[in-house]
Amino acid sequence: MKEHKIIFLLILISIISCSRDDSASYKNPNYRLEHSIISRGNNFPDFNPYKDSLELILTALHQRTPHKAILEAFNWIPTKLDERIKFLQGKGWIGKNHLPTIFIALNHEGEALLKASEPIAEDISASIKSIMPKIYSLYNQLSVSKEEDFNGWSFFILSNVLLDNYQIDFVESKFLMNKERPLRNHKNYFYSIIENKDYPKQKFGIYGNYFRELNDSLSYGIYGNNRLQITAKLKDQVFLDSLMNQARTIRASDIAVFKEMAHNYSELLLSDLRKNEKYIRKIYRDFHYDQEISFDEFFIWWYHFIYTKVTNNLSERGVITLPKDGNFVYKIVK
Repeated sequence: MKEHKIIFLLILISIISCSRDDSASYKNPNYRLEHSIISRGNNFPDFNPYKDSLELILTALHQRTPHKAILEAFNWIPTKLDERIKFLQGKGWIGKNHLPTIFIALNHEGEALLKASEPIAEDISASIKSIMPKIYSLYNQLSVSKEEDFNGWSFFILSNVLLDNYQIDFVESKFLMNKERPLRNHKNYFYSIIENKDYPKQKFGIYGNYFRELNDSLSYGIYGNNRLQITAKLKDQVFLDSLMNQARTIRASDIAVFKEMAHNYSELLLSDLRKNEKYIRKIYRDFHYDQEISFDEFFIWWYHFIYTKVTNNLSERGVITLPKDGNFVYKIVK
């Protein structure tokens, strides 16, 4: 849980409005772009991607915007754009073809990717339902089962434990057969820039985990798709104390059970992904990401769309009870 951290950073910026054709309009509407990184240890960019319009350049290049149009939109001289492209190439964020090597999705692309995840999500939803008797049995081994029935924990267990935080390392290593994440200027990490028109809710309603240690014996987490409303207030000690008082408690013995739950489902999930691998690679090509990023980079981010669709499917079918505010707040007591 501590080893795999996904850090979400939000910014409000103006970006060129553009599309994949030459009829793009450059009226500079306000877009909210959400930056995400998947990394371990000291594997982070050694530069600020928000400075010098770098994220705007990346998004414009992703949209196949001609260099001339970018220069006109920013009122730049050619050398200014050339310098920044060379800088990003040196950092491993732009390839020799002048296209980004990180995952980028604007609103229409994200909506289409969420829609495209439906066939895979159906298979995964069915396999989760098939293993529910085992999950119920393991739930009874949790300390929390003495205080609350499964419904209150269904969202955390079936989405976070079976599909996300407790499972994503398995997906990365066994489905992608990935030993190391993409190497960018001597650092290994995945990175994405995604438009977020649903702010302050997470982009496309994607569920994810925010996790922090308070001290050696206490940590807390927020799993959901509306985390920003909470994380924005965490510097307020009074708010944090109130949050900890209301948070559900997870003990060390519970974590072992959660890991067993994830392990029991891992092979079924892997089977569903392998069954759909041709389709996954087709989407990779159809959305033209094969011209920009590696398959691993594409899939690890699209997987977040997939398990979000699964979570919502299971909610619609009464298997998962979603929190009213979209968040499950918990604390781990050692």
